[in-house]
Amino acid sequence: MRGPLSAFGPARDRWNAPLPTVIPRLDLAPAPATPRFAIVRNGLAIRESDGLAPGGAEGFQVRWSGVLIVEHGGSYTFFAGAPRPDCEAPGDEACDHARWRINLRRGQKTWLLLNRRWDGENAPDRASGPLHLRRGAYFIDIDFHEETPEFDEPLELGRAATGFTVKYSGPDTGDRIAALPQERLYRDVVMAPLDSRAALAPAARAYFANQYPGSLRDIRRTYQRAFKALLLCHRLRLSATLGPRAAVSETGYLLSAPALFAGTTYVAGTPYSSHRAWFDLNLLPVGDAYNGDPERQPPAPLDARDTLGFTPPGPVRLVRAPA
Repeated sequence: MRGPLSAFGPARDRWNAPLPTVIPRLDLAPAPATPRFAIVRNGLAIRESDGLAPGGAEGFQVRWSGVLIVEHGGSYTFFAGAPRPDCEAPGDEACDHARWRINLRRGQKTWLLLNRRWDGENAPDRASGPLHLRRGAYFIDIDFHEETPEFDEPLELGRAATGFTVKYSGPDTGDRIAALPQERLYRDVVMAPLDSRAALAPAARAYFANQYPGSLRDIRRTYQRAFKALLLCHRLRLSATLGPRAAVSETGYLLSAPALFAGTTYVAGTPYSSHRAWFDLNLLPVGDAYNGDPERQPPAPLDARDTLGFTPPGPVRLVRAPA
């Protein structure tokens, strides 16, 4: 849910604190057997010689995964390194103790775009070679690891900064170097609500409960349900305009009184079972088999509304609203 892909912000990069009070932790303590020329207070290192704070004293690792949309096919080049303004390639500063790896996948093909000090197959570390991409969706995986500052040498007591960005150039950017934009980055599926983790504080859970992170699967199925909603109104000849001496249209009446919709749905089984259905367009079944990343373990759960085997609504009668 980050875009453009430039982590983590100027102030946090300068202090080596990607997520203050969490990374670095407030109760962070260095290993007792490690000789140091700095002490740690509230997760920040403080030089013993003059009391200045070089920055966060904790290492961390981040993994971004999602879908990159390529709108115009052509030759693309990817870049990684320290954040810099648009139209400039990422820099070398603040990357001495960092390593990263960037993969791109589509179907059965996988491209290792960039690899800096990461075990495995070799690849360029800062700028990839030209790669021809077709229009469509590509799974992208980005791993970034920041080593823990040692502070065991006087020459290493400078600013412990961080920061990382992934940029690309190609037809989608007008051949300019730009960070991966938010409008091109998507989640494939939503596995669970953001507030589903038990370790969240009550305030954090309340905040995440009001956030909705969309996904490609949600977008695909929303459009399918919107089309089926229009098809349902067309087949039943439901009007969206006001009739003579009417205070509400037929469609508006059904949407405002879903419990009075006397439709029947049938669920596949042995034997078939049926139940009454309210007029809730969100429950329209779709036949979309898209299940996100095929390499995800365990696989994303299917939408129950897509596996119930609904048949189209049976006999329908409109019930007059009570006076």
